[in-house]
Amino acid sequence: MDEKSYLSYARDGCTDAQLASALSEMYPGRKEPWLHMADDDPCLYIRILQADEAESWFPEELAPALRHFGGVVPLTVVADVSGRHDGTTQVRQLAVALLSRFKGIAEDEYSDRLWSLDEIQRDACVDGHRFFDFKHPHGTSSPG
Repeated sequence: MDEKSYLSYARDGCTDAQLASALSEMYPGRKEPWLHMADDDPCLYIRILQADEAESWFPEELAPALRHFGGVVPLTVVADVSGRHDGTTQVRQLAVALLSRFKGIAEDEYSDRLWSLDEIQRDACVDGHRFFDFKHPHGTSSPG
């Protein structure tokens, strides 16, 4: 199974320190990269990208977030999913936890859109896709 990634963007008064503190609370005893474990095996490798990293690593992916945040580079959390795991449940848990705490949006590699907390919680199907729907990437549709 290939590695998959998910991005979460936050703004509106959120600082790197607040984001790091929240991740450290969620994953006690860990530092960057924070590890989300599944059956005692690392499933998600989570890190905060600095603005210059986000702009250089993900210029195309960052464009919708820049439009959403009025041209301001948002704080970016990236979670890489180990190729040993599906990661769907863990990515959804992380996205909901972060977006419940910080105002922001989420993005995955499998749809051409930004996702709100409400859409992720409702498991919304938009334009034939659900959040982090790697089983039905661009050009295919999710059932239902």
